[in-house]
Amino acid sequence: MDPARRFLIKMTEETLRVDFHSGNVTVIEHPHSTGWRTLPGLVTAQVLDASVVILVAGKEEHFVHSGDAVCIAPHLHHRIDMTTHPPGISRWSLASFFILGSINVFSLFELPLSLTGESGRRTGDINAELAQLYQLTDPTFQQALKRRSLASLLAAVVIENSKLGEVSMERLQKLERLVPVLKHIEEQLASPLDTGQLGKLVHLSPSRFHTLFRSVFGTAPGHYRQALRMQKAQQLLISTDLTVDEVGRRVGHVDPFHFSRIFKKLSGASPSIYRKRMLKGLS
Repeated sequence: MDPARRFLIKMTEETLRVDFHSGNVTVIEHPHSTGWRTLPGLVTAQVLDASVVILVAGKEEHFVHSGDAVCIAPHLHHRIDMTTHPPGISRWSLASFFILGSINVFSLFELPLSLTGESGRRTGDINAELAQLYQLTDPTFQQALKRRSLASLLAAVVIENSKLGEVSMERLQKLERLVPVLKHIEEQLASPLDTGQLGKLVHLSPSRFHTLFRSVFGTAPGHYRQALRMQKAQQLLISTDLTVDEVGRRVGHVDPFHFSRIFKKLSGASPSIYRKRMLKGLS
């Protein structure tokens, strides 16, 4: 096994974090459309007694038939429309999977738009059980462990049907060097960023550190941290009842007007409108 894959497996075993945003078993009736949306996590949804079409800009329509499952990568701008008239059932979930605190596991893979056959069935079964477990207000220790186990199993089903690209392999090799930096940014997400200190964490001069960081993430550390803040804000808006002001403070923006401005610039809508749209689209 090559070093990059060994590193990915090691980081998954040691640092995997699962953020389960939402999930349910819901009835869908024609006409039904999610509208165009971009979600912060992995969307999987097995469709029963109905068919849907997935629309992604620049790609052909992708049809998902009864028994198969929709599979949408994080941050992919998409729309899902129902194509059949009888009511159907969707067994769905929205969850994020991170390694090293901030690296979305599924940003490293090329995902299919649907999971067919046995993979689709397993996806639906896992989502249905996850929905029940995450609706518990006071889970037992065993139930909490089972939630994590099932979420990890869901990720495994998707990865079984995905491919780790060559670009990701190269990125992982460089990423290993930046582990201390990523952990520091994640732990100090709401604090001022000292890029000089970041370089010292990996024993690099400021110029060499910036070159390495940009080669991995395609952006400067400050912009990376800002994007990470907004991703965290999106998660909090979808999965909690925190006020918009409190969400802003949680991600380091004391001024609520500045937070709303930045959020709208990066997400396409104000925090309150984003929350309403996403919750409606997930129902």
